Amino acid sequence: MNKVLKASSIAIAAALAAGGVSAEVKIGAIFDLTGGLKIYGIQQGNALELAVENINAAGGVLGQEIEIVSYDSQSELSKYTQYANTAVLRDGISAMFAGLTSSSREAIRPIFRKANIPYFYSSLYGMS
Repeated sequence: MNKVLKASSIAIAAALAAGGVSAEVKIGAIFDLTGGLKIYGIQQGNALELAVENINAAGGVLGQEIEIVSYDSQSELSKYTQYANTAVLRDGISAMFAGLTSSSREAIRPIFRKANIPYFYSSLYGMS
């Protein structure tokens, strides 16, 4: 839990420093909430929601409330790129938490790099 809170706070502070500050900061989340990988995606979404709730309860980041804009990739790789573009072009997110597999990471990483938006790949492996 502490790792998720720390990563979220860092991402949001970076997003605030990089972009214009408004009354609310939107962060994106693309997880597999349905489909074959939903058992993992639901957990990722719940962890991010819990982290954001705790951050907001503590006053937000730099006094700004955090809002999650969530997308369900439906365990389909093509949905990742679709929603990554939607998050950047339509929804104006300041940071993104997304992906379960390395293929999903590689599909969307260039989109966020080009848009200069911090992207956090919270894989389920390599964490202790």
